[in-house]
Amino acid sequence: VAVENGVIRKQDPYGEIESMPYPFSPIYQQLAGASHRFVFLRCPYRRLISSFLDKVLKHELVAKEVSVHYCNGKPPGEISFHDFVAGIFKKREAYLNIHWIPQSQFLIYERYDHYYSLENMKDAVEHLESWIDFELIDVSTQKRHDLKRLERDQSPDNHLRSVAFLREQKVRYQRAPSYESMLNSEIIEWIDKAYKQDLDLYRRVSDESNLLVN
Repeated sequence: VAVENGVIRKQDPYGEIESMPYPFSPIYQQLAGASHRFVFLRCPYRRLISSFLDKVLKHELVAKEVSVHYCNGKPPGEISFHDFVAGIFKKREAYLNIHWIPQSQFLIYERYDHYYSLENMKDAVEHLESWIDFELIDVSTQKRHDLKRLERDQSPDNHLRSVAFLREQKVRYQRAPSYESMLNSEIIEWIDKAYKQDLDLYRRVSDESNLLVN
């Protein structure tokens, strides 16, 4: 949207986004009159794993907040994904970070013209261009949010490995756990209950086969 309106340059959207992280904050009056209403949803399982592997591993302050609010003061470097999800499930109202607040809480409209999924970005890009001549620019690689560049570790106990261990693997060895290796039956049950509305919404408006767990 910022590029389409000439606020930042297409040649270097990442650099300018970083210096102006919220270029547009529409007011409700503007939203009410929007002629095109669409939203992106993400598989709740992948979203939560990604939040942990990116935000909690990368930012010590976030890890400390998770420790205080979800893990009873456990040293931040010792927190595992299992600890993280258990804390969210048991203390859902204690502390909510924008990266793992349920997506359903962000919705503005009762219904949207189109629902897109991050798991099917190619179709979203093509449809937005044909529908409203809107070019979607993905800066996840420049922002280093994309784990595709890393070697994926399939170890079945990754969900029990500590922040400190996973951070070292990521920084020193360019290695990150696969999404599947971060789950077990207990974690899946917690996510199913804590993010029930998100999962119901995704199944209703998107392709259920794109969920990490069906």
